[in-house]
Amino acid sequence: MLPVGEIYTIGGVSVGEDKRYEIHKVTDREYKVSVFELMIRLYVDYVESPEEVLRIIETN
Repeated sequence: MLPVGEIYTIGGVSVGEDKRYEIHKVTDREYKVSVFELMIRLYVDYVESPEEVLRIIETN
């Protein structure tokens, strides 16, 4: 479980991938999900559950 205020990064050039996903737990019930390709932010959304976070990662 991600503590409030923490940011978790998946992927990115450091692991040999062009896409990077950043998950920021804003509050107890709100997550900010950002999708980047290299250094360009492609997508950002606020969701309320870990399931929605996974859906965004799977569809982007």
